[in-house]
Amino acid sequence: MYKRLSQITWHKEALKVIEIFILIGSPLFISLTLVDVVDLWKNYGFLFTDSFAQFRGYFPRWYGVLFVFSRLAYALPVMFGIGVVYAGQKCLKTKKIRFIDFATWIVAGFIILFGLSYYTLHFPLISSSTASMLQILMSRIYLGIGGILLLLLVQDKQYIRRFTSWIFQPIGPESLWIYHRFFVLYSIYLFFLAWSFPGREYLGQQEYVPLPIFGWLYRFIPVSNNLYMISIGVGVLAAILTLFRAWSKAAMIVLAVALTYVVTVPNFYGKLWHNQIIVWHVWILVFVPRDLLDTSWKAIRQLKVKRPEYGFYLRILWLLFGHIYFFAGFYKLWTCGLEWAIGDNFIALFQIEWFEHYDRLPWLRIDRLPWLLHAGGVFTILLELSYPFWLIQDRFRFISISGGLFLHAFAGMFLYIGFFWGLVVYYIVYIPWNIIFDKGRKEVEGLPKNLSSVGYVVPLTILVVNLLFGVLKINSYPFSIYPVYTDMPASSVYYFEFELHTNTGDTLYAHKEGERVGFRWENYSRIDYEILSDYNSNSRSPLDTAGILSQWECWKNGVSSLYKPGTVNVYVACRPLDPDLAHEKTRQYVFSFDNTTEELCLRP
Repeated sequence: MYKRLSQITWHKEALKVIEIFILIGSPLFISLTLVDVVDLWKNYGFLFTDSFAQFRGYFPRWYGVLFVFSRLAYALPVMFGIGVVYAGQKCLKTKKIRFIDFATWIVAGFIILFGLSYYTLHFPLISSSTASMLQILMSRIYLGIGGILLLLLVQDKQYIRRFTSWIFQPIGPESLWIYHRFFVLYSIYLFFLAWSFPGREYLGQQEYVPLPIFGWLYRFIPVSNNLYMISIGVGVLAAILTLFRAWSKAAMIVLAVALTYVVTVPNFYGKLWHNQIIVWHVWILVFVPRDLLDTSWKAIRQLKVKRPEYGFYLRILWLLFGHIYFFAGFYKLWTCGLEWAIGDNFIALFQIEWFEHYDRLPWLRIDRLPWLLHAGGVFTILLELSYPFWLIQDRFRFISISGGLFLHAFAGMFLYIGFFWGLVVYYIVYIPWNIIFDKGRKEVEGLPKNLSSVGYVVPLTILVVNLLFGVLKINSYPFSIYPVYTDMPASSVYYFEFELHTNTGDTLYAHKEGERVGFRWENYSRIDYEILSDYNSNSRSPLDTAGILSQWECWKNGVSSLYKPGTVNVYVACRPLDPDLAHEKTRQYVFSFDNTTEELCLRP
């Protein structure tokens, strides 16, 4: 172990940083540990103080073994001290390591061992409030140490050289050429989806909701249904010209602008659709080498060299996937700790998705197999945090790829997150066509000479800014962190129910009508929760009537039968998320309004 450490040129700097980290964090850590110990002693101190006779009364069958183990616990501090002294003599007397370095590693090792034991014991041994607070603290300590080590790696020239050589690894042009053409074809499909986008005819007429960071800029972008349809037409034409290599560079820029407009504009009105990856990919592909845009497949196959720029664009696209997964795992641990995966609320995370899909249940009631859910939650965190690491390992990249596909297949099956087939499209960028086509080609060694050109600056900027948004946990457009799913729902949910009593005497229930036509209520359900959460947290403020009416407009825009004239009754409903307890739902009347004029019939 020491031999390996001695080969790391930055180990002294690492030790200094860890020393500072421990010095700053130790008061908080020690204070919370004391709270932990006091809590444990109150509940289980009798195991270390009561007599043999009392043990016989507590544990009639195993009292002898348990009594011996309880007394052996007194020897643990002595055994630990002997171990430290022995290790210290072996290291310090031979002058292999300084005392301060040795002490630092001992404390760091204690933190790690304490954390591992804590994660396995805190639920059965400690009260829930203390356990939740401490396990989040331990998660943040581990993430902090990992972040420090990552920063130290960034400072090491050896790792910088290895990472740079990986990004600019020379390959043939086939992989990039194939993905470029495939993405252009896929963009045509995206334009046709945008043509049938629900509520497209109301674009520009709804209330503008500023996006974080870039909200001020988007106010200057003109929005209308006609302009949206023109952008779709122009984008399809530009994609076709790109495929036929007619004015390919200019056509690719026009395609990028049109596609960015089409996928960005729907995010201006309160609902953030996390499809930013489309914008990232199309703008990176704009700057691929000109010979890939203008050259046919036959001419590509005749190239006799492997160039670093071909590998650069592919690896930037790969690293954007690493950004998506890593910060999702990071904030699960930072916000919720390991309890995100092994706590009871993790089951409610699945049940609320079923509820928002009109109580549509999966083929397997996985909420009845909690051990499987918890194992899947731990796997999710481990995969997301390690995704970038496996990604840059040529031999182990399949772990990231197969793990990502499995994760989204599972989410599609049990959470109804329909991104699996879209992910398959983007994962085509991982197919190593160069293994097949690079035989007999010569490598162009070294870095490209024009690294300061816009063709390299823009892709790197897209990557770096997205990493910054990930660190700051900013959801926006076009740069953003992707959903981290750290909201841990309670066992019951409060939401609004709407009843339309038409002038012809019919009664239409919004949720039943939405289920009939396939309205995606889950796109707007979180707004219900936010309105009611704000109201419950501040009982002095009135209920957000304007927000409720806005929610009703969303229902009407998605369900045409709800436009009928009549009176709408609004209720606040509460029901358990467990589908087996759905019959326990309760409702409270709030107010009514005219469906045509939206004038309130009875104010809340």
